[in-house]
Parts: sequence; structure tokens; C-alpha cells
Amino acid sequence: MKMLPFAVVTLLAVPLSGSLVAADRPPLYVSGGVSQFDKTIREMTTDYPLTLGLGWGSAEPALFGAPSLDLEWAHASGHGNKFDSYGVTYNERALITNNLYFGLGIGSYYNRIDATDEDGRVYDGSKWYPAGRAMIGLNLGGGSYGSLFTELAYTYRGKIEGLDANSFSLVVGFWF
Repeated sequence: MKMLPFAVVTLLAVPLSGSLVAADRPPLYVSGGVSQFDKTIREMTTDYPLTLGLGWGSAEPALFGAPSLDLEWAHASGHGNKFDSYGVTYNERALITNNLYFGLGIGSYYNRIDATDEDGRVYDGSKWYPAGRAMIGLNLGGGSYGSLFTELAYTYRGKIEGLDANSFSLVVGFWF
């Protein structure tokens, strides 16, 4: 039964994808911004950790949008603790309007934590997890040879040492 919502979304997305087009964009991007993790991770580190991204993509349509291979690093540190998450995902982004787009992706994240909470519990571990991403973005302009964008994403990163490593992130980036 857990597959039912995914199947419904897939069945709805496939017919819609015929009307969606890939973005007119250069092949590389860099991005930077902030993420927000689970409350326990935030309390041990910081509320808004740094998130950096690098990607390579094509403007040609794939399944429903323009494909890209994205690398991401999120780093939270504070109070002598740190949490790092490194990820690689295959994503597709499709225009909804001339500037607004949505995207979906799958991949893997390596999560690493070295922290002690206020009760003295030690979290020290690392683990690879399958990942999923959903994003909505806005192309801010620049045309074919340089395009500024902003993107809000939810990333499923799994758990590390019993802590939820999933996150929301907000980045600003530049395709070049």
C-alpha cells in the first residue's frame, strides 16, 4: 500500500510531462545557501547550516525535464559538534511557466555526525543512504549563457545514529 501514493504521482506526472519543456540553460551550475535539519541536529550544531552545490546537466529533455547530475554538501557545526552530508543525485527539472520549474531526483547521500547532545549522549557515526529530492525553483534571468536561479528543495537523506538527516534547503545558483 505504501507504493500507492508514488504510483498515483507517477501516473499523474507522466501525462503532464508532455506539456512541460526543459530549461534553456548552460551545462554547469554552482549554488550556495542554507539547509534546515531535524530539531536535534539543529540544537547540537546550528539552525541554518551551509549548503553548497555543483551540477552538470543538459538542456535536452529526458523523461519529463532537463536532466542533471548534482553534487551537494551540507555542513552544520557549532557547540563543538558537526554534521556533514555529501550527496550525488540524478535530477530532472521541468518548466511549469517561463520562469517557474519543478524537479525530482534520486541518488545517495553519505551522512557523518560527530556530536554530543546536552544530556551527554554521543553521536559518532557515518552511513550511506539512498536519497530522493523534490524541488521547486525560479529562473531569475540571464538567458542561455548564464542564468541565475533560486531553488527550494526537500531532500530525503535517511537517518544517522537514530537522527533524522532529511532536510529542506534554499539555495541561489548560477548556470554557466
